Amino acid sequence: MKNKTLIFILATFGLIGLLMSLAAIYAYFVTSSSTDRHGILILFLMGLIFFAIGFIPFLMMLRKNGIKKKLLQNGRLIQAKITSVDYNTSLSVNGRCPFVIHCQWTDPVMKDPLYRYKSDNIWFNPSDFIHGDTIAVYIDQDNPNRYYVDLSFLPKVR
Repeated sequence: MKNKTLIFILATFGLIGLLMSLAAIYAYFVTSSSTDRHGILILFLMGLIFFAIGFIPFLMMLRKNGIKKKLLQNGRLIQAKITSVDYNTSLSVNGRCPFVIHCQWTDPVMKDPLYRYKSDNIWFNPSDFIHGDTIAVYIDQDNPNRYYVDLSFLPKVR
């Protein structure tokens, strides 16, 4: 699913939830019957759920994109050794699972910890486009567990 479509769906859910919640708040102050207020409370809670379904993933996407931008600008570029290209079986869309690139890196200064990294989901097999046994990874200087695996060498799918 393309990002624009996903953003549209999330925004629609969020907007419907916001409108339902606002309608419930308005109805609460207009209605005096306690029976009606129970229905209004249900409408308000449903609105909050729709709002959360729409805006929490949207905020998570914004945060992830912000971290990616920050790492591309200020992160330390390392070359991690590719260990495998596998299916991400935890996600399936229309019966298809995306691929992910797994890699690892040991800090030459500390030599002790082994860091493992996983790319974002790739909806085609990237094996034909990987040349060599390493891949560029941008890491946070202070926290190497915050990273971005650079997939800019892959062709864009239209």
